[in-house]
Amino acid sequence: MKRLVVLAGMTAALLATAACGGSTQGQSASTTTSPSHGALPKDPCSLLSQSETTQLGARSAGKAATDLAGYPDCQWAIGQAILDVTEFTNKGVSKLRPTGPTASLGMIGSHQAELMFDTQLNGECSVILAVSSTSAVMVDVQDPRGTPTAQVCTYAKPIAAAVEKHLPS
Repeated sequence: MKRLVVLAGMTAALLATAACGGSTQGQSASTTTSPSHGALPKDPCSLLSQSETTQLGARSAGKAATDLAGYPDCQWAIGQAILDVTEFTNKGVSKLRPTGPTASLGMIGSHQAELMFDTQLNGECSVILAVSSTSAVMVDVQDPRGTPTAQVCTYAKPIAAAVEKHLPS
């Protein structure tokens, strides 16, 4: 239950920051820079700023790694949940769709978004953002406590919106 409160607080803080333009009294808003010409940045940890990860409740800086298939990945511990951001430089959304359920989220910012989840596995939800026809970024939230997938997806969507601000147009 404590983790759920932490995640809910993270989401509320992220939404409040987005609604308020990302600045508070005495602090200037951080500028968002996007890579040019549709290229993804070399470091997926750069897809969330330090202030964004702090607002999400991250316990430490993102840990750069590679996923099982060798794609660049960054992982944060947020409460007891895990947030992964993975860059796919040679796979568009259509090649990342699983055999399980997906749902179009329409546009998040200027990027087409798909929701990907497994109805038989509670506690995990991914949002895939199309960067081009051959590249995408996946925002994956995993809650090892078995929180219902629908609830985890409510956390993944605003985090994907924060990541989207750092993607090329």
